[in-house]
Amino acid sequence: MREIKFRAWDKKNKFMDDGPFWVGEDGCVYDQASITYNTPNQEIELNEHLVLMQFTGLKDKNDKEIYEGDIVRTPDIADNLWEIYWHINGFCLGRKRKDKSVLDWPTDENGYVCYGRSWVDIEVLGNIYENPELLEEGK
Repeated sequence: MREIKFRAWDKKNKFMDDGPFWVGEDGCVYDQASITYNTPNQEIELNEHLVLMQFTGLKDKNDKEIYEGDIVRTPDIADNLWEIYWHINGFCLGRKRKDKSVLDWPTDENGYVCYGRSWVDIEVLGNIYENPELLEEGK
């Protein structure tokens, strides 16, 4: 079984937040209140500035956890910088085209799509929020 956990990018304050935060039944993200009161309950407030990224359950070759939105290097695929995406029923490698209309998927030497096949020597280099320039360099 894989551990289910998330991290979040705070769009307003520009930092990665490891929590704690909660997802309500309404699908909104809540975190600790900025103002606390002397109550026995933990106070939370809606935070519309957080973008959640799910843990894949995998670690890279340096034992670093791999999350959705991470930018990774895959040594066995020629064009080797990719983003981690959730796609249909699993995590995979992909990259948005310059017009951002569709995703490109890594392909092998025969042109077949690899999806998430190349996880063995994968290395996390950064993420799409803190290091977006990495994907530009990889094209």
